[in-house]
Amino acid sequence: MFKQMILSIALMGLTALLHAAQLVDLVNPEFQIPCKDGPDDMVIGMPGLISELSDVKCTTYGQILTAPEGFIWKIAGTHNGAMSLLAQNGVDEINEVGNKAYFISIEGKQLSYDEIVNVFDTKLSDVLLQKTKEQILAQQAELIEITAINNKNLTQNVYIFMIKKYTLGFVCTPKCIKWAFTIEDSPL
Repeated sequence: MFKQMILSIALMGLTALLHAAQLVDLVNPEFQIPCKDGPDDMVIGMPGLISELSDVKCTTYGQILTAPEGFIWKIAGTHNGAMSLLAQNGVDEINEVGNKAYFISIEGKQLSYDEIVNVFDTKLSDVLLQKTKEQILAQQAELIEITAINNKNLTQNVYIFMIKKYTLGFVCTPKCIKWAFTIEDSPL
């Protein structure tokens, strides 16, 4: 039943535009550059709570928020689509900017039941069907909210539901993208 729910979410989102969650796998080593050459206020490491769910990497397209080492944020319902959150969001066109686009703050927190309901109503209302929301709540899912602020002061979020042994995540830039992701072992 849960796999059907993930597949239906993925199929709903196939028509959505992906401006921020790039289909180009920026986690691929060919795009990575050293973070040590970045500005002093660039976030380099992840806080404890979210370090098992996410990581920050420097790429030729700016910093990205992505899955931790050894994992990918795999777009649900695809064979090889990987999702990441770009610090470069908030611009009309994504360009190779190196360390000029970066995160100045990344924080995470586990949300309470009331906060989860609020996220459903305010952020994910256009992304999830009511039935899916009810199923997630019925399974007593935990929700981690990751808030990332880039050097242009654009606030973006990643929401990761932990439902028993599954994860289901959404990227919001700040509008939430209709493609869900799961956290899976990386093929690289």
